[in-house]
Amino acid sequence: MEMLSGMKTEINTNFESISNHIGSLNKSVSDLKKNKQVKDMSAEIRSLKEKNGGLQEENSELKGRLDDAESKTDDLEGRSRRNNILVHGLPRAGAQETWEQCEGALKDMFREKMELDDDFVMDRVHRLRQNDPNSPIIARFAFFKDRERVMRAKQKLKGSNIFIGEDFSKRVREARKKLSPFLKKARDEGKRCKMVFDHLIIDGKHFHYNPNTADIEEAST
Repeated sequence: MEMLSGMKTEINTNFESISNHIGSLNKSVSDLKKNKQVKDMSAEIRSLKEKNGGLQEENSELKGRLDDAESKTDDLEGRSRRNNILVHGLPRAGAQETWEQCEGALKDMFREKMELDDDFVMDRVHRLRQNDPNSPIIARFAFFKDRERVMRAKQKLKGSNIFIGEDFSKRVREARKKLSPFLKKARDEGKRCKMVFDHLIIDGKHFHYNPNTADIEEAST
């Protein structure tokens, strides 16, 4: 009996040792699997970072091309509007005003209110919006020098309800709209200032509107 009891104890001890060893092996296998998963995840993360870096570089290049294309398009649009003026406040000849009547009213204004006797050649004269009674007139001069003569004489309309302005692209109009409050503030402070195209000049310093940051920034010299 003592021999059997001893053998039983030894068997139990061996079994417990084997169980512990198996448990240790299972833990090692589990740790190895985890390490493999971590390595696999690390490799995947590195791969994703490399792909992301490539995409960012590609995106930056595409953005540069887009900005360049937009700049060229805006420049072409600006050149196409170079000979244009916008006339605000000139009454309509009637509800069904024709372009001939519109051009005639404009030329009458040049002669009577602005003292410009030349019969300017204009490629087109029409209202921007036909259904809007307050719509401005857009006029395109055949010659830029004629357009400049009209712009120089526009101060003779001071005190009337008629205003002549330049025809700008949407981007430039947006920039000028954002810069206008700063122009007014500078004038109120007695500073030398003027708006030129899409730039504001205050005491010799140039400022522009950055649409990417929606900020007014001083232009680098």
